[in-house]
Amino acid sequence: MHHSCLVVDDSKPMRTAIRRTILRTGVNDLKIIEAKDGKEALCLIESTPIDLIITDYNMPQMDGLEFITILKGKTGYKDIPVLLMTGEINETRLDKFKHIGIAAHIPKDITPEALKPILSSALNKSG
Repeated sequence: MHHSCLVVDDSKPMRTAIRRTILRTGVNDLKIIEAKDGKEALCLIESTPIDLIITDYNMPQMDGLEFITILKGKTGYKDIPVLLMTGEINETRLDKFKHIGIAAHIPKDITPEALKPILSSALNKSG
């Protein structure tokens, strides 16, 4: 089965690093699509089937919290698993994200070995 993963981060080098990490997991048949912020991500989601989203928190235009809140409020998209990837988060902020429906929080320096089971689980939930 072919799945698609949307990587949302304002840093091109970080999107490239995330892409490399995903590819090194060995998760097969995963098309990786990139967006530079929440606004661009919402536009892409309207025109492209997405099975999983990995998003940063700190982004210009629309940050991760606003993006996920809007996404989860849309009927056709609320069930897409979202992984929050950020280097800086506190428990209060993490609780907010869990409340709006993120599937998991992962650090930006995650290894392919640690990411693989998280990706597999999220993709299995997406159908």
